[in-house]
Amino acid sequence: MTVAPPFCERWDQASFDRDNASKPLEYWEPLARRVFARKAYDPDVFREGAVSGLP
Repeated sequence: MTVAPPFCERWDQASFDRDNASKPLEYWEPLARRVFARKAYDPDVFREGAVSGLP
């Protein structure tokens, strides 16, 4: 069994609400730039041994 179908059923499709107004792409650009500007594996962000994601 793959993890894709359960993931989509639990999280992906359920995340969309067609009646909810979304922000324009320009709103997200500075946030994305800030994330990608970070040093990879920065100890202030990356926590070795920490687990996150699906249970």
